Amino acid sequence: KFLIDFVVEQTGYPAEMVELDADLEADLGIDSIKKAQMFGEIAEQVVLDVEIQLSADMSLDDFPTLRSIIEFITTPNPAAANSAPAASAAAAPVAAPVAAAPAAPAPVAPAPVAPAPVAPAPVAVRPVMPAPVQPAAVAPVAPKPVQVAAPVSAPAPAPMAQPAVSASAGSAASSSATATSTVQKKKLTPAELEQFLIDFVVEQTGYPAEMVELDADLEADLGIDSIKKAQMFGEIAEQVELDVEIELSADMSLDDFPTLRSIIQFISKS
Repeated sequence: KFLIDFVVEQTGYPAEMVELDADLEADLGIDSIKKAQMFGEIAEQVVLDVEIQLSADMSLDDFPTLRSIIEFITTPNPAAANSAPAASAAAAPVAAPVAAAPAAPAPVAPAPVAPAPVAPAPVAVRPVMPAPVQPAAVAPVAPKPVQVAAPVSAPAPAPMAQPAVSASAGSAASSSATATSTVQKKKLTPAELEQFLIDFVVEQTGYPAEMVELDADLEADLGIDSIKKAQMFGEIAEQVELDVEIELSADMSLDDFPTLRSIIQFISKS
């Protein structure tokens, strides 16, 4: 009971868990320092018939369990038993046998004992539920109207040549056309025609004029598709005064003009 109470005090384990055959170090946490302290308290507090003495070939590792300590203490020591009668014979006779007081054990300096770690009691933590976050009301945004560019129609076919009329009728028609026309056609030199086409590409694409080359592919390099090509021919017919009206034959298409140079050459040949 004394040894079990010592283990309970050192470890904090309940007494019913402390078994005499349990390994002191592996099962109960009683290391060699606590074993030495246990032997010191036994010698200091318990009256024994024979003093506890460890021989030179013994160590604290020879006592792995409480039962091994109890057996060591309760087993008679032959050397101590033989020395007891000799001591009695040498002593003076007395009226009544007096039990010799147990010899004081050799002082054992108790090593500092580290307090046994006490496992903290588990603390129940209630989970804190996050407060529901109300989404901020967002005012509906009305979509902006998307302006769709009106499709560009292909240029109107060139007007058919009118039969010759009298000079007076021709002058009247000419004056009437001059009054109703809003665009003044200009006679352009080859260099001015070249600049006219470059300005058209700059206006349609936003590219700087120095990047627009006459041999650049209109569609692949400059982004001028067939619709813009048709618009280009329309503006040429409307704003440029030519000696011969531009007419595409039945076997020609806008794909036959991949570059600005090809358009200039076609107009020059016409």
